[in-house]
Amino acid sequence: MLDALGHESADVLGYSLGGAVAQQLARQAPERVRRLALVSATCGAGAVPGSMLALMAVMTPARHHSKVAYRATMKLVNLAPKEKNSIALKELMADWHHGAAPTMRGYTLQMMAMSRFNSLPWLPTVAHPTLVLSGSGDRIIPMANGAILAGYLPNARLRIFEGWGHYMLHDDASGAGNAIAEFFGADHHDESSAWTGAQVVTPEQMAGMVRSAPWSAYPYQYTNALVRWRYPLEKERGGHGR
Repeated sequence: MLDALGHESADVLGYSLGGAVAQQLARQAPERVRRLALVSATCGAGAVPGSMLALMAVMTPARHHSKVAYRATMKLVNLAPKEKNSIALKELMADWHHGAAPTMRGYTLQMMAMSRFNSLPWLPTVAHPTLVLSGSGDRIIPMANGAILAGYLPNARLRIFEGWGHYMLHDDASGAGNAIAEFFGADHHDESSAWTGAQVVTPEQMAGMVRSAPWSAYPYQYTNALVRWRYPLEKERGGHGR
């Protein structure tokens, strides 16, 4: 696509499952990526899993086929406080179940692909300036995952949006969209206020956020902890992303 449009490289935004795609793209074709923004994203295996109820809600495409199923799954997701009060999000979500519904085969393959994804072994080799954005109330991909990404990536910073969750990118009021636009639009990433106002995540801070994460989906919290143990974050990497 970049070749067809005549671009050597591009800034890449990866949201939710798209965050895995963006990480993989930066790894496989680093010369085609200038900067990365990862929103409500995860490293795959090794991540802090979300609420069991929230994960059950998004693991089925039923919400795309039925208004009743859509309402039921959104109750299981349990939106973050500011999302529950978001008029813009309510108006947007009212029509989501009318969108193009995925096939069962397509949705299953998508879930299978994500279940096998694991970027921890090679994240330290992705040197692109990366802004990681997480909502404090995200029950699908807890914000501890943003700390993991920002901790393992050698040139990354973390922005946390208090009171927002997995759908913060769908409401301008969250400020997430503006932060990404400002980060991508700056001539130099380190001159961007979105970057300078973000947090450098040390190994100690990452470990603390992982420990303080709410009770997650059983048994994945234990198996994923074993993956993090297998690919530990080096202590000397604490000064990265400056």
